[in-house]
Amino acid sequence: MNRRVLLIANPAAAVGRVARRWLRLRDELEAQAINADHVITDGPGHAITLAREASRNYDVIAGHDC
Repeated sequence: MNRRVLLIANPAAAVGRVARRWLRLRDELEAQAINADHVITDGPGHAITLAREASRNYDVIAGHDC
């Protein structure tokens, strides 16, 4: 079964540590041939909006902000 996966990241969270972790996670997923779309938030509350909109089209939605 192919699941549609969306990853949401807030690069400003945790004093910028998320941006570094995000790049590492993306590389790890790619190395394991896990296909996932991704989006970066652009302000407060944006992740919630993105997740709500994506819930219609994705089986798995994961966020990273700490």
